[in-house]
Amino acid sequence: MTQIKEALRGNVTPEMRAVAQEEGVAEAVIIQGVAQGTIVIPANSGRPHKNVGIGKGLTTKVSASIGTAKDSTAEDSEACSMYGGYCAMKIISQNLNTSATCC
Repeated sequence: MTQIKEALRGNVTPEMRAVAQEEGVAEAVIIQGVAQGTIVIPANSGRPHKNVGIGKGLTTKVSASIGTAKDSTAEDSEACSMYGGYCAMKIISQNLNTSATCC
């Protein structure tokens, strides 16, 4: 089960609990942020990792500047290059069974 699906159900996962403890915030803050899409907890089940929350109200944030060349207006391809060819909107929309256009 994904973090977002568990958060939408109101369930706290061990990863959410670890992030809440590391950040010094209530588990409910993490659940709400993950459910709303303002907090993510990246994880690769195939590798050992530290549970880190990224996003609104947390100490770790991601900042990106998206720009295009003068002869191009392909913002979508520029955004995809930030994610190594994967589009976060597409991945999230697949998990939520909604549609999004990107990549």
